[in-house]
Amino acid sequence: KRDESDFCQQRLPRESNSLKCQQAITVGRRPRHKMASAIFRALLFVTAVVSVSLAAPPSDVVVLDTDNFDRMTKEGVWFIKFYAPWCGHCKRMAPIWEQLAKRLLETGIRVGKVDADGETELGERFTIQHYPTLKIFEGGKATDYKGGTDMDSMHKFALEYKAKPRAQATTSSKPFNFAAAFKNIDTNHLAGPALAIVEKLAGDSLGLYSFAIFLLGFFAGILAGIMFAVREKAHFD
Repeated sequence: KRDESDFCQQRLPRESNSLKCQQAITVGRRPRHKMASAIFRALLFVTAVVSVSLAAPPSDVVVLDTDNFDRMTKEGVWFIKFYAPWCGHCKRMAPIWEQLAKRLLETGIRVGKVDADGETELGERFTIQHYPTLKIFEGGKATDYKGGTDMDSMHKFALEYKAKPRAQATTSSKPFNFAAAFKNIDTNHLAGPALAIVEKLAGDSLGLYSFAIFLLGFFAGILAGIMFAVREKAHFD
């Protein structure tokens, strides 16, 4: 292996100590520097490729916080885990929770998580006293989950909750038909007391006392008709 002085002597024997000799030495070094730089860049590229390939895949678990909790959970069914980053059981449960989110994705049930240790407002709002705490939400209302934290138990609970019948609204857009309601009124039932009063008044001298009884019966009949109509309206609705 030739050292730099031999290289300089062979290239410029008469000017071994001159500036040109030093330039020749630098020129002789340059290919080595380029090779080292190329190797360094190649190592950086390989490192980047490996980092990307080893990166965690996209998660189906939605991260919820104070800002987006109400907006996200106001529609649909949500199965939510309240956890703390330092909780050992929460850490062991994390991969199971990810798998549960994937399995429930096709059912329309969303899976989320809340760092209740950091999001103290949500932790206090839902009375989180231990970690992890699991709740299922629908329309802003929470239902506690008290089963096991294994995949099968949580998956079964979520599906059964989604399948249970919901109470439907009984509001009808059809207008109430007052004519039909009054048509169904038992006129004989209402006419009996009225006719009795009229007969009594006819036999009396139409004094003030008899007239008052007549008015009382008249308005009682009207009130009974109104109450019957209201009852019929509730029946039709």
